Amino acid sequence: MGILGSLVGLIFGSGLMIYSGIGVLVAAPMTGILYAGIGVTMIGVLLLCIPVGYWIIRWLAQAIANLAKYIYQKLLQRKAEKHEKNI
Repeated sequence: MGILGSLVGLIFGSGLMIYSGIGVLVAAPMTGILYAGIGVTMIGVLLLCIPVGYWIIRWLAQAIANLAKYIYQKLLQRKAEKHEKNI
């Protein structure tokens, strides 16, 4: 839920900055451009974070799967060793 909240906050914040920049543009042009530029930069950061987050989640899922496979193989080896001792 934290990641989703961060994404929604980033989208809302960038929209608000762009809207504020356009609103202030007539009264103080340089400030309006600054605010709009910050909003556009926030959208760019969001677009960069989506694939990076996907890669991190995918890597973690693969690491967990490999760990489970390793543990399962170790358990099978121990079970086979105990079975050989009983025979």
